[in-house]
Amino acid sequence: MKTTPISYSSTCSFPNLKFQISKMLQHFFSHQKVIPRSIQKKYFNLIRSKLLNRYFLVKSRADKVTQRNSRTKTFFNFSYKRYHFYFGIFTPCNFSTAYNFGTEHTQLCCVPSPYIMSHNRRACVSHHKHLDIFHNIKKPTPLSHNNVNDKRFHATLTFKQWRYHAKKHVFSNRLGISYDVSYLANGHKFLHTYKDRRMYRKRLNNFCSSHSDSSTRSKKQKSRFERAIRSVFNNRGNNQNSHRRVDTLEEKLRQAKHYRFLFLPSQYVNKPLQHLKYHKRLVL
Repeated sequence: MKTTPISYSSTCSFPNLKFQISKMLQHFFSHQKVIPRSIQKKYFNLIRSKLLNRYFLVKSRADKVTQRNSRTKTFFNFSYKRYHFYFGIFTPCNFSTAYNFGTEHTQLCCVPSPYIMSHNRRACVSHHKHLDIFHNIKKPTPLSHNNVNDKRFHATLTFKQWRYHAKKHVFSNRLGISYDVSYLANGHKFLHTYKDRRMYRKRLNNFCSSHSDSSTRSKKQKSRFERAIRSVFNNRGNNQNSHRRVDTLEEKLRQAKHYRFLFLPSQYVNKPLQHLKYHKRLVL
């Protein structure tokens, strides 16, 4: 590319971001020699909108104060035939560079950073090793005082959750639904009636949906949940009635119980725990 500068005039005292990106993109297209004019007109608005979105993504990630190591790229790739271009927001490195003729001569590194992290952490490829990385140290649960992860630990933890009637509230951002999870113990009568050696089962109940909002997010959640309902109630299987839709409420409850699917507030589903079982010879 040619590096000859070109001046652009504006009627505003300070041009807005869209105008700046448009002129920079125009400057790039006018100096390169591989992308024809028809392709430029076709993808100009797309590249400009992606650059605008990239600017706000980078700014949002830099302003976050969460102690996480999530990364946001400062660039994206654009390909035409065998040519590859990288468009992005220039984010300089945050570290200093020392020259060979003395450590007292330092200057802020101007190499672009490929990504940015929370607390405005950024670095180029050379200074990546100097980044401050947060270490995820999990807090110990009040029911466990050691890090032993065996079947005895799981059995003790499940027993305490059943004994103290612990409930966990689960919410799905994808489907816009929520429900409660609790634990039930299988007693002597249950074991002999159903010939089932599993010690516990989960109870899923208190179903609730939040699709009353008219926002775009709520509409997407409702469409995903309705798609899940159609998938469950379209009597799946290899028999001759595999494409017959379940219509009656009794059949829907039976199908939902089989696939452990909640769709009514008055409904509950029991899900057996597979990893905790009694011995084959039951001793009273």
